[in-house]
Amino acid sequence: MKKLRFMHPFNGKSYPLILAVVAAFAAPMIALAADINISIAIVMPAAFLLTLVICFLIEHRLSKAERQIVAETPMPLWHPVNAFVRAKITNKYEGSQFTLTGMIIGSLCIGAGVFVIGILPPRHSTELNDPSVVLPIAVIAAVIGFVVMLLLKGRGANWLEIDESAMYTVIPVHHCFDVKHYSRRPIRRTWYVSYLVFYQPDGRYVLKIPEGVTGCQAVIVVLFRGAVTWLPVDAYTPEEYL
Repeated sequence: MKKLRFMHPFNGKSYPLILAVVAAFAAPMIALAADINISIAIVMPAAFLLTLVICFLIEHRLSKAERQIVAETPMPLWHPVNAFVRAKITNKYEGSQFTLTGMIIGSLCIGAGVFVIGILPPRHSTELNDPSVVLPIAVIAAVIGFVVMLLLKGRGANWLEIDESAMYTVIPVHHCFDVKHYSRRPIRRTWYVSYLVFYQPDGRYVLKIPEGVTGCQAVIVVLFRGAVTWLPVDAYTPEEYL
């Protein structure tokens, strides 16, 4: 279950990555101004990683009230999966079994999308970006997309074999929150991503709420063959799942 705790190391926020990039470029200039003789190949990755670690510690620091909640939270009660939970898991992962043709087409679409977006001219310009620079990035994106789909297929195949050895528990959600995101290319837009929070004796858990899910009051956590997954529930009534 601990694997769920770090699924979103920065609680869905993007500022740690932005700060890390800024720190990576600022560190060599600071070192130069301070007359510190250190290789740029060392200082940039070090500044980048150090910033991420600091942001991680900040995001995972519990307030006094949260520490009290964690201290009062009982251990979860685990039960063998029943037909209801097994059907929910099957429904969640049955769409992950992509065909080889589907994965190839999907990866090509990803590469094409990255190429089109990357070649668009910068703001206040009418000249397209250099295709020779954008094309390798698009190819890398397509390969990454193919690998991700392959991994998802393997993970889904494992969960589709779920049997009576799997265990599950129902945990109430403490609260939910939204994270605001911005995008300027290819069009300017703003959107929100919702996350839920629940507490366990080992700390705070933050999970991204799937799109289309409303009124998430609890989560069903399932363990099987060393893997863990979860499902949102619209009402915290544990007796319904026993």
